[in-house]
Amino acid sequence: AIEWEADSGLQLVRGKAALGSGGLLGQGWGQGTYVEYDFLPDRHNDFVFALVGHQWGLVGCLVALACYVAIVFAGVEIAAVSPDPLGRLLAVGVVTIIAAQVLINVGMTTGLMPITGMTLPFVSFGGSSLVTNFVGVGLLISVSRHRPFLLYKKSFEFPEAEEE
Repeated sequence: AIEWEADSGLQLVRGKAALGSGGLLGQGWGQGTYVEYDFLPDRHNDFVFALVGHQWGLVGCLVALACYVAIVFAGVEIAAVSPDPLGRLLAVGVVTIIAAQVLINVGMTTGLMPITGMTLPFVSFGGSSLVTNFVGVGLLISVSRHRPFLLYKKSFEFPEAEEE
């Protein structure tokens, strides 16, 4: 077990320690041992959620996850009211990709999933990941702009039978 922690498990052990060391409110922006020293390798890519927890604590982690939940719920609502089947599938695809990335990154940071190298959308350092996620959100916004404007949701209606 000690060999694993010093070799292949180093990133996970230190990531969990950084995540837990934030406490309720965290160490503060740019503060804490995991920020000032290089205790957590690759902290700007795969284990950036551990740094969020270290600097902003449980409250910061919950705020970040609430932002992702808002994006997912908005995307599902956009897909639900879109009259275009392609737009609906596009919205569901973008939402699925973002939700899967968040679940995998948070799962691997907390030790619930294997370490895969999945970035956290809009937070990780990777430029191609950031651009891809912004393109996905741009497509989601484009789908939402072409949906019908409704002040209220229509109730369920039966199609009227044609009179002969």
